[in-house]
Amino acid sequence: MKLVFYAVRRAVVAFFLLVALTFVTFVIFWQIPSDPACYVLPCGPARNLPPASEFKRVRHFMGTDRPIVVQYWNFLAHAVRGDLGTAWTGMYEDQTGKIFRGPSVGSTLGDAVRVTGSVVLGGVVILLLITIPVGLLAASRPNSIFDRTVLAVSLVAISTHPIVVGTVLQTFAGKDWQLVPSQGYCPLIGGQTAGGGFASNQAALSCGGPKDWATHLILPWITFALFFVAIYLRMIRVTVIEALGSQYVRTARAKGAGEWRVLRVHAFRNALLPILTMVGMDIGVALGISLYIEAVYGLPGLGHVALTALNGTVGFDLPFIAGLVLVVGIVVIGLNLVIDIVYAVLDPRIGSSSRERRRAFGGLA
Repeated sequence: MKLVFYAVRRAVVAFFLLVALTFVTFVIFWQIPSDPACYVLPCGPARNLPPASEFKRVRHFMGTDRPIVVQYWNFLAHAVRGDLGTAWTGMYEDQTGKIFRGPSVGSTLGDAVRVTGSVVLGGVVILLLITIPVGLLAASRPNSIFDRTVLAVSLVAISTHPIVVGTVLQTFAGKDWQLVPSQGYCPLIGGQTAGGGFASNQAALSCGGPKDWATHLILPWITFALFFVAIYLRMIRVTVIEALGSQYVRTARAKGAGEWRVLRVHAFRNALLPILTMVGMDIGVALGISLYIEAVYGLPGLGHVALTALNGTVGFDLPFIAGLVLVVGIVVIGLNLVIDIVYAVLDPRIGSSSRERRRAFGGLA
């Protein structure tokens, strides 16, 4: 029951954080000196501009002539329905004066989230497959040649920018050696026409399915994983070494437990809490790194739609920007909420009352 109350309390805080985040986005947008009507009508220093009544009509159609509170309420209404409204980019007026809306923000962001999510989740799987066994092995042999070599190699990986790593992998593994496609994206389910391929002069190809999806993302996954390898290797190594010197590990060894069981069951399981804390802190960083990776490999993810909404040539696409902020906020805050709940499950003192926490931590909480 205490865990349920803790989860509800954290969920309420997360909800208000999302509301505050999107409202601040609206407030900041209206401090930018730009006219949303310029997405439909020609703007600039030209002499033959439409009359002011046309700009007024377009602003009324877009809803930008309403108070900011009303506009934000409309955004929340669209968010609750899940469509997030329509984008300003792509709006146009035909010869009869009829205004046509842009593409759906929710649909566009949904497609982009699937791409970015594929990059991040796949990269995390490869990261864990590398760091957990290597970190455990390095912790079991501290200050050995293997341990020092792992730390040195991982330090080189984190010191190299993802754009550099991605470009090198793309050039050699994708273009020169033609082991995997060098750019482009194929959906996991369904099909599409995607550029890129094994050679720079190859025509666009139709692709789709698990095999094409994985082969197009293997280089982005490796690029993503290499950036975080050093951090998580060091964290796993340090926490496991600390756990190996604890009393319960010595007791397990005295009872005859094998070294691998000691590492896997006793040391690593009790070293999960600081690792979970770091995962929660790195969620935002992971999304930022994925934007660089998408740029290198030409992936239509959140980075692509963010650049489209923030290009600044006409203005800033508020529906797209607000929707993007909401989606990223849901991912970051939502995953941190999940980690907090998992943390409370692993350590029940986290979800207890303040009096119980003080008693559990010896009066220091």
